[in-house]
Amino acid sequence: MKNATQHAVFLLDENGVISSWNVGGERIFGYTEDEAIGCSTTIIFTEEDLAEGRHVSEMRKALKDGYAEDDRWHLRKDGSRFWASGTMTPVYDDRGNFRGYLKITRDKTAEKIASERTLYLAHHDALTGLPNRSMFNEQLKKTLSSAKLNQHQVQVLLLDLDRFKEVNDSYGHHLGDLFLKKVAERLGNTVRASDLVARLGGDEFGIICRTRDGETDTLTLAEKLVDALAQPYYLEDKEIQSGASIGVTVFPVDSRDPGQILKNADLAMYTAKARGRSTFHRYTDELDEDAKRRERIGDWLCDAMQTEGLALHYQPQINLRDGGIVGVEALLRWRDCPVDNVTSPEVVAVAAEMGLAEALAEWTFFTACQQANQWKTEGWEDFRIAINVSSTQLNATSFLKLIDSVLEKTSVPPGCLDIEITEFMLMENNQANDLLFRSLKKKGVYLSVDDFGTGSSSFSSLRNFPVNALKIDREFVAGLPQSEHDSAIASAIIGLAHSLGFKAVAEGVETQEQSDFLAELGCDYCQGYLYGEPLPAEQVRRTPG
Repeated sequence: MKNATQHAVFLLDENGVISSWNVGGERIFGYTEDEAIGCSTTIIFTEEDLAEGRHVSEMRKALKDGYAEDDRWHLRKDGSRFWASGTMTPVYDDRGNFRGYLKITRDKTAEKIASERTLYLAHHDALTGLPNRSMFNEQLKKTLSSAKLNQHQVQVLLLDLDRFKEVNDSYGHHLGDLFLKKVAERLGNTVRASDLVARLGGDEFGIICRTRDGETDTLTLAEKLVDALAQPYYLEDKEIQSGASIGVTVFPVDSRDPGQILKNADLAMYTAKARGRSTFHRYTDELDEDAKRRERIGDWLCDAMQTEGLALHYQPQINLRDGGIVGVEALLRWRDCPVDNVTSPEVVAVAAEMGLAEALAEWTFFTACQQANQWKTEGWEDFRIAINVSSTQLNATSFLKLIDSVLEKTSVPPGCLDIEITEFMLMENNQANDLLFRSLKKKGVYLSVDDFGTGSSSFSSLRNFPVNALKIDREFVAGLPQSEHDSAIASAIIGLAHSLGFKAVAEGVETQEQSDFLAELGCDYCQGYLYGEPLPAEQVRRTPG
């Protein structure tokens, strides 16, 4: 009896009028036997199906083929819809005369919802509700195919959040999840309703936009996204400063192949990250050559880190008051690199792309501090060894652990270590960085802002920043003392440093005239080829002259 009531079983005459109705029909459709008998089968079909004549075509198919099967939405007496799976067969009497139809229907709404939920989860990100990588790739193919027919352009943007790992490490995954949801919300509010935004995994998102003017629209949208994502996030009484590196490519201008389109956008995105983050970059053919170059550097770097192919050279810093050497800056050098004109920032950027940023930082700090310890055992006291840190290496939790480990294993006093960060890192002024820098300062580590004057850091950032020195970028030293512009900037930076209780350090000093002028301005320390080029440790002179 239970099985019978799970199915609506009813007979129709040759015109589709109900002539028999069981208990299952009453339970599923809500009509009693008296209400249903004599009514047309149209009472259980939706308006859309009736408009398309589905109730008639079902009977025709059953009569023609001897069987009709359908899965569709049906209507209950109260007007609600449910998903039904049904069959219809023609009915004949003993003499073979056609008498009507037998229809059997079962409510499959729960199964339908479960199926659609499974399908939804297969194509959507569970955290943000955005389409996932699978749906993004599928939709990209459809969009490009449609664009070919309609002669439209399509802009594809890939974006990677800046410092997301720091958010997770500093505040925990719970806040990291809230952060990703807010990012998804901002993306949705920035693009058009017709555009597709997807979370491709981790902190990477993708956007597909149809357009008639790919070049102009691309720049406009990318600028809006950079601006929107750079605004602070306020989550559970915490302020999080982030941003995004965005790569952009346009179909069919850059390529007609979906796979190549994604590669182009990816190349552009990594270029944006390498150029300082919180920015966007438009794909160009030159990026392919850059990618091949980085690949060759990457292959070499993996071997170099295993085979002592890397080295540190040291350049002295001079106290302008007495000419004494107050310390050295450790600079990355190498041998046997197959790529011409490789720079240190390029090596660091490639290391970051390959996931080797922390390993490179670990090697650099241990090597430099081991050398500092050796110099101390040889009698060289009261000096600092400066080491540059990139933003990709500056993870609050792991970096502090690295510094603690280095200081413990090499027995180097914290005050002997001078960590140089860029002005860009200072400008970020997020809570994670602030916590990191204050922790380093509390340990007694010396902190310097490298290349100062090339960014646009605010006085409030400087006032609150636990820093010891500002390093004047070599760009403003090169024209001294002849250039009034450079003289004014150098003087302003030195005055600013002293007013905040910092030391002022000038880089790139190459002439005695520059050195004398900087001394007159009150600059504390200088470094450059006038005092010595970067040299291996055994060639570094530890006394002036």
